[in-house]
Amino acid sequence: MDNKTPLNIWSRSEEEIGRLMSHFAHTPFVLDGVEFGSVEAYYSWLLVVDDPRKRAKIAPMWGARPKHACPKIVPDFIEYHGIQIKTNTPEHYGLIYRANLAKMKAHPHIARAFLATHPRPIVHTLPDKNDSHDIFCDIMRRLRDELRTDARLD
Repeated sequence: MDNKTPLNIWSRSEEEIGRLMSHFAHTPFVLDGVEFGSVEAYYSWLLVVDDPRKRAKIAPMWGARPKHACPKIVPDFIEYHGIQIKTNTPEHYGLIYRANLAKMKAHPHIARAFLATHPRPIVHTLPDKNDSHDIFCDIMRRLRDELRTDARLD
């Protein structure tokens, strides 16, 4: 690929690295003592408030399953290890960043392949969807940029 061809991070991306970087990918990792089957499971797990049994059920999931298991209405606040965090804030997005970083550290071969896509633009383009995914793409660009300066992947 040339440096101008966007990397589409999506579960059905034409490129393997696009599929592996998707939050739906089965890429188990541990973050703060909890094992997750995917970043999507982590994201959905965060949105489940006051139901530890449902959280435990969601944590090992991957694919679209955790997305379908999370609440249809995003709560105003989530609780993360005893701390209340307002959703859709830099603090909330920081948790998503940390999950993606944990995924990269658990799968250094994926991290190396992702780093090799630099400096290509990152997009999240789905057919028949006009939604903006700027925050997701910003998180993924920041992750790639910061991984480039971090030699501790292995």
